[in-house]
Amino acid sequence: MNERHRQLSAATISLAGTIIGVGIFGIPYVIGQVGAIPALVYFLVLGGVQTLLHLFFAEAAIACPDIHGLPGLARVHLGSAAGRIGGVALILGYWASLTAYVAVGGTFLAIILRPVFGGGDPFYSLVWGIVGALIVRFGMRVFTRLETVGTVALILTLVGILAVAVPHVRVANMPAWNLIDPVVPYGVILFSLIGLSVIPEMKGMVKGRVGDYRWAVVVGTAIAAAVTMAFGFVVWGVVGHRVAKDAVSGLNDVLGAGIAVPVAVAGFLAVATSYLATAVNVRDSFHFDFRLSPTVAWLLAVSPPMAIFLFGGRDFLVMIGLSGAVFGGILSVLVGLMYLKIRRQGLVSGKPLRVPAVFAYITILVLGIGAVVETWDYLGGLLS
Repeated sequence: MNERHRQLSAATISLAGTIIGVGIFGIPYVIGQVGAIPALVYFLVLGGVQTLLHLFFAEAAIACPDIHGLPGLARVHLGSAAGRIGGVALILGYWASLTAYVAVGGTFLAIILRPVFGGGDPFYSLVWGIVGALIVRFGMRVFTRLETVGTVALILTLVGILAVAVPHVRVANMPAWNLIDPVVPYGVILFSLIGLSVIPEMKGMVKGRVGDYRWAVVVGTAIAAAVTMAFGFVVWGVVGHRVAKDAVSGLNDVLGAGIAVPVAVAGFLAVATSYLATAVNVRDSFHFDFRLSPTVAWLLAVSPPMAIFLFGGRDFLVMIGLSGAVFGGILSVLVGLMYLKIRRQGLVSGKPLRVPAVFAYITILVLGIGAVVETWDYLGGLLS
């Protein structure tokens, strides 16, 4: 393999690895809420939408000589107001994600430690939230090692689960239609397929080669979507109506008690890496973008998620649904608008991305409506 192929492979794997994360553990449950055919439609539509958004965001990165995150690119291409909207949506989405990581991290820890120490899920969530916050403040050298271990462990465990579980899949567990809650898969699937954060860095990984950059974006997104969908359908096919929101709790009923702990260990490592990476991004944004002191920036990063959890925000799927559909939807609309401006003004030199503008308008419309529906559904749940 020559140097160019190594760089291309590294960029592709980086995107796929970023996308495949904690959100994958919510997929079996949401598939069970709608049935096989609606779930497949969700994956095809949202997978296509996310592929387009990743390509649109790559065009925004290509059109800017400097490396920026989404708020920075929105500011460059759409103006300061768009940059501020992007920054607020990003932080709110991060807080929702961090709350989900605290909640589901406690669930995984309870599976591992409760047989020895006892205690309920909320207790372990609080312990994990406090420890995670302290690592962000004082122990990021630990995170550097944990990130690689967590990613490798997650991938190996997913492969292992699929290998062990496939022979136990039963078609009877997978009804074609099962519309218990047709809205809930939208935000969770959207969250599980988002990889916008790593796309600006990929430009440097392929040394700015536009064709390779676009290829890595498409293939990396496709690999992650395929793995996520396969995991969701296989686990659902094994567990059926007993599938849990965290995808782990029901597996031991079918595959034996020995499967729960190793899956929970990998799940917790995935949660830990996602939590720490996200918390550091929020902390750095408050510190560098808002020029707050390191201590205040750290407190603003880790305290709101803990407060949300303590005041009742403990549903893993609700939190990642809000992060993906509402705040991720707002950011995705900004990405679509950036692409339309770049396309209209011809800001990308060389061969432009030949995606008609109508697809950007459709993407903006779909995600905008999705954000409104998800918000309405969430508020309806609070008021009921």
